[in-house]
Amino acid sequence: MSRTKYDWTRIDSDVNGNPRYVIHFLNLADNYQDAVKLANKIGGRKYHTKKYGGGIVFQSYSLPNTEMHIDRVKRDAIQPETLAALEKLTTLAANQLDQSATHDGLENCKALANARQAIARAKGGAE
Repeated sequence: MSRTKYDWTRIDSDVNGNPRYVIHFLNLADNYQDAVKLANKIGGRKYHTKKYGGGIVFQSYSLPNTEMHIDRVKRDAIQPETLAALEKLTTLAANQLDQSATHDGLENCKALANARQAIARAKGGAE
């Protein structure tokens, strides 16, 4: 079995025999209502049992594929204001790195290149 990003709990199959898994809502959002809204976009539903409070249930034959969809809806749920703030922050960080590199000389070139790569990854992960 392949490794998964989230901690899934296997529950009984649905009436048609399809496998079902539960994940805690905090893996999707900071509050239950937002997590349910995000989960509903990709087929997740509230899980109503006493033994698993705050659960979201998914029918899935491929947990890595389900996790990919979860990550997509989480990424798409980022507000435009948050994206604008992230862009401004990463631009400021890049400008500060450029100024630091010119003052300190060539010894910081590798650190500058690594920092630029990290900034590019942060921008790519939020878009």
